[in-house]
Amino acid sequence: MPDHPLGSLFGLLRDRITVYEGRVSPVPAASPERVLAFLMEQRDMTPTHLAGVLGINQVNVSRLLNGKSQFTVETVQVLAGYFHVNTGVFLTR
Repeated sequence: MPDHPLGSLFGLLRDRITVYEGRVSPVPAASPERVLAFLMEQRDMTPTHLAGVLGINQVNVSRLLNGKSQFTVETVQVLAGYFHVNTGVFLTR
């Protein structure tokens, strides 16, 4: 919006709101498995369905959800595409 006459006002408000929200309602860092569990819950998704999406068996899905296996680059890319989120939400924090 830099070309819009109110673009600079928009930028100022965006920055101030971001600072305010970070102070008042900070979002705690979440592990990749917690993020995945949350996204699955939001879609009423079962581990069986996720196994199909990822092309892996349910044992490996359970290992991901329990933090016993790390997310591979391929898994992160598939999950980000499927859930329409940035790949960064699945990176270890």
